Amino acid sequence: MIERMVIIGLGLIGGSLGLAVKQRGLCRDVVACGRDPVKLQGAVPRGIVDRVGESWEEAVDGADLVVLATPVGVVETVLRKIAPRLSPETIITDVGSTKCSLIDAAQRVF
Repeated sequence: MIERMVIIGLGLIGGSLGLAVKQRGLCRDVVACGRDPVKLQGAVPRGIVDRVGESWEEAVDGADLVVLATPVGVVETVLRKIAPRLSPETIITDVGSTKCSLIDAAQRVF
């Protein structure tokens, strides 16, 4: 079982993923983060996530799985912010519609 999953970007896809994971009990701690934590606060009472991270860096600290649910154009920026806080065992995945630019960004960061 995944202990902590972090969803960066809680739009339609990220929010749907968080809700599905919570409803099925697939993860003990589902954390959301994004550009505006205040806007994300409604996700907790609606059962979409367990909590909202104060920052992207804080949210991914100790995460087993990080899901990038951001626009593809900001993935490299997000990766650069979170990279120093990730464990070598952390799994990073995305829900982007294209993969070449994501792979290129990941290779530049890591």
